[in-house]
Amino acid sequence: MDSLIFVVVVGLAVAGNIFYYQMKHTLKVAGYKVNYFYGHFTDLLNMYDLIKNEKDKKLKRKYSIQLARVIILIVSFIVTAAVSFFVNQTSFSWCIRCYL
Repeated sequence: MDSLIFVVVVGLAVAGNIFYYQMKHTLKVAGYKVNYFYGHFTDLLNMYDLIKNEKDKKLKRKYSIQLARVIILIVSFIVTAAVSFFVNQTSFSWCIRCYL
């Protein structure tokens, strides 16, 4: 079970990064300043701004799907990692014993 959760967490992390950098590329093409090493929260806000200011309905839908996909993957990664940590407390018992 631990290996399955690990594979899911790694898969979510890889997929999240792929779609996040795809979103960054979309922002760069649209004329926004993008840095690939920092400013990730700013990119989420810029993507929302791009969606809000877009007039073409098809592009607006495409951008909305991109943003929603990234947010869903971020939340899924955090929830899965947190659940795997709390469900598998015995895996981290060595860490708890250090503080007792």
